[in-house]
Amino acid sequence: MTHSPSWDLSPEVMQLLGLTRDRRSSLPIQGAWSEGFDNMKLPSFRPAYLFLVRVPLDVIHECLRLRLEQRILGKDPSLLSIKQLIRECMEVLKAGVLLKQYYRHMVAAVMWDDIHAEEKFEMGLEQFDADMKEMLEVYFSYLQTWMCSLQNLPEASRALRNALEEHWTFTKEICAHILGGEAEAGKRFCTMASSLLNSIADFLEIGIDECIHNYDSTMVESVSMEHSSSEEEGEEEHTLRHNRSTELR
Repeated sequence: MTHSPSWDLSPEVMQLLGLTRDRRSSLPIQGAWSEGFDNMKLPSFRPAYLFLVRVPLDVIHECLRLRLEQRILGKDPSLLSIKQLIRECMEVLKAGVLLKQYYRHMVAAVMWDDIHAEEKFEMGLEQFDADMKEMLEVYFSYLQTWMCSLQNLPEASRALRNALEEHWTFTKEICAHILGGEAEAGKRFCTMASSLLNSIADFLEIGIDECIHNYDSTMVESVSMEHSSSEEEGEEEHTLRHNRSTELR
């Protein structure tokens, strides 16, 4: 009897699709290559299986298309809506990555004996990969717009740093599974980090200028007060001398 190769799914993929370990392992044990299936002399279920296992991927692909069609073109979204748009991009990107992994594993379970399986698989996902790449670029565009809008606020420096770290962690998880994603992520995050550092430098420079201005103003006021006090003391002394000379007369 011929055996299928070992294959495994990540916990995230299993959780997303509600798979248990028993369900996950049933296909390699009871597949078309099993002794029980051979004894039944039934036609292969591979074509129907490949069609059904493709359905979840096609559903998420349609979600990708809808998101791309609904994106705002020609102008930046408002601050009130951009966070929601970023969240939606993250959701569809993560779902796309997980379902692509799931599809890979499920196809590998029945196409292991086909030497051209990998080539067929990649050809069938060309448009999906292209749309995922475009969705990633939209996500980065929204993220960069959001950060540029917030970094002008003095109180936003720490929040922006934390947000940048959070999105960087998310990006590292998904970009390895998106065509050209790692290079695009590195370029975009370098740009955003540089912009954030420039913004912090501007705040520091403005703050230093304000401190110097306040110090100079304080010194001028202090000198002015000392001068006024000296003049008042001089006038008082002059008055006292005048009074004394008048009394002596």
